[in-house]
Amino acid sequence: MITIVNVDDVNGKELTEALMPGFNWQEIRDRGEVPFARGLALRDGIQAIIETFDSEAATKLLKMNEVAVVVVDHGVAEIFSA
Repeated sequence: MITIVNVDDVNGKELTEALMPGFNWQEIRDRGEVPFARGLALRDGIQAIIETFDSEAATKLLKMNEVAVVVVDHGVAEIFSA
């Protein structure tokens, strides 16, 4: 799946560390930009994390058979078909 996660989102920290561990996000903040982690991930790990904060998105992801795009921002997750 494809993931796009707001690093500063209340639910983004754990996903951010899994996707891009050790990245210096402060450089992006210092430019006045919002940092977003992005990458490819296996469904199982992302599914487990999303279940902890957004049951609707977790259910949608669980039912999706195609390649998924997961966006985490504003305290929620949204799932799209790639």
